[in-house]
Amino acid sequence: MRKAAWRIAAGASFAGLVAAACGGGGGAAPVSPTLEVRSAAVSPAGATAKCPASAGLTENAKDRGSVKAAGSVIAIEAGDSFFAPTCETQVPPGKVTVVTKNTGSALHNFSIPDQGIDVDVQAGKSITVEVDLSSPSLVFFCKYHRTSGMVGALLQGPG
Repeated sequence: MRKAAWRIAAGASFAGLVAAACGGGGGAAPVSPTLEVRSAAVSPAGATAKCPASAGLTENAKDRGSVKAAGSVIAIEAGDSFFAPTCETQVPPGKVTVVTKNTGSALHNFSIPDQGIDVDVQAGKSITVEVDLSSPSLVFFCKYHRTSGMVGALLQGPG
């Protein structure tokens, strides 16, 4: 089974876990939420005109498609030298929670320097961060594999 995008499956019970883990500090907390694969909703690489070119990804992004956000909790897979999906579209403006699960074997990272976010993700683990999507697009990257194309973006949509 292709691991392309992750989605929250636990609903209300996960919301309580996120509230407890994030505690308003905006930092990261290691969590292991129940996630499910949503590979059918992922556009194939290159099929979406908005991603990655117009998302501000000027680097050689390894395009693993895009997915329309299903709310204010965004789930991203950090594989070895890629993020999937590369772009999450229709993300509501304002504060959103990003859950990043490392499905690879190497140490990865989720960084947004302008927001002071620089969090490592151990292999097989997940991290949760809160980001502020106040612009049309927000670029994130793995500081260890950025030059290998491990970049992605959140694209704002109607709230």
